[in-house]
Amino acid sequence: MGMLDLGLVGATRRNHGIEHATIHILSEQFPQLGMAGRADAGGFFILGDVPTEAIAPAVEQAMARVRGGEHGLVVHPRCGTNLVVAGVLAGVASFAAAAVIGGRRNESGLARLPGMVLAATAGLLLAQPLGPKVQEKWTTSHEMGSAYLKAVKRREGRGMVVHRVEIGTAKPGEAPTSSTLV
Repeated sequence: MGMLDLGLVGATRRNHGIEHATIHILSEQFPQLGMAGRADAGGFFILGDVPTEAIAPAVEQAMARVRGGEHGLVVHPRCGTNLVVAGVLAGVASFAAAAVIGGRRNESGLARLPGMVLAATAGLLLAQPLGPKVQEKWTTSHEMGSAYLKAVKRREGRGMVVHRVEIGTAKPGEAPTSSTLV
């Protein structure tokens, strides 16, 4: 067990993985619906007009499938981690290109632009395989441990449906409680 598996960070990474796996399953059931999620140490949110009664079974199935070895479910192609990795790589590559080109040739900012765009594009291309690896290693976890579904709560407002999915952790020797819908 590493540092990233401890405390709030570990719980957040686990819940982020459960969120991704749940969204994979809900997307199979409701391919026409757009969904988004956001995880924290207590669970996660699902944004989208998903039927409330479909969420608890999807969470339970997600955890069972990940526990059963389908670890790829914790990585999602539309995760914000991919966007952050792409932004960082494109920005760093562009900055480095501007510094190298400008320092070498004493060129103006506009003259550096083609090199900066090329470098940023290379950074974006590198981010495509790297983003999912960052998710897999750092921002999600397939280690479910004694996690269990505590509750699913539906909220509506301003034309948006949000579900709060609460994830609990059973103590050693304690049986997890059953899930509840509120």
